[in-house]
Amino acid sequence: MQPQPYKEFDKPWRKIHWGEKKNLEMKLRRFRVSSQNVRHIRILVVGEIAGGKSSFINSVNNAFQGRITCNALVAAASGTSFTKKFNPANPSTSKDHDRHVPSLGDQTYCLVNIIGADKISRMDNKVIEKIRYIREKATELEMPQVIIMTRVDEACPLVKEDLRKVYTSKKIKEKMQECSNCLGVPMNHIFPVKNYHEEIDTDDDMDILILKALDQIVNIANDALRRSTSSFD
Repeated sequence: MQPQPYKEFDKPWRKIHWGEKKNLEMKLRRFRVSSQNVRHIRILVVGEIAGGKSSFINSVNNAFQGRITCNALVAAASGTSFTKKFNPANPSTSKDHDRHVPSLGDQTYCLVNIIGADKISRMDNKVIEKIRYIREKATELEMPQVIIMTRVDEACPLVKEDLRKVYTSKKIKEKMQECSNCLGVPMNHIFPVKNYHEEIDTDDDMDILILKALDQIVNIANDALRRSTSSFD
């Protein structure tokens, strides 16, 4: 009988500072937008129906609040979505296209794709085509793009048992590479997380991955804002 291939790297291939949630949370709370003319950095979150968009938004809020919250309604396994603003079934209207060039404060500075690690191999071609289309439009606008790869615990038994093995798991790295190859987003813009789903208390390890992903997103978006600000000057 052939021996099972080793499923784990000897050491993490991406550094993560476990146990430093408070420092990361404080860093994010102290974050300041690079332009005085912009109060908030707008981020567009997209993904297939019931793909985890609302769950990720809630998970970010949970990490900051230190308790389970439900600000964004989450769909059960029903094939429907509560995040109607990002739903391809509700396309933009002609009025949206007639708007003038938006101000700095009205522009979007980062596109965040939410994709389940256990679903990437089974994604419908039509969904992939829609994601690629959105990505192409974002590229035309010079908008940076990020992938939040959720459901890592469902994709890898090692990670299901111990979330800290997310960056030693060969399976998770394979899934991230699959996302990169499929959508053209570089590996350093792909962040694996586990969303809150059935938990009734928060978990520091889950929060670390969620907050680290958010930290990267806001900095990537802030860099894009800085470039836009210089072009407006």
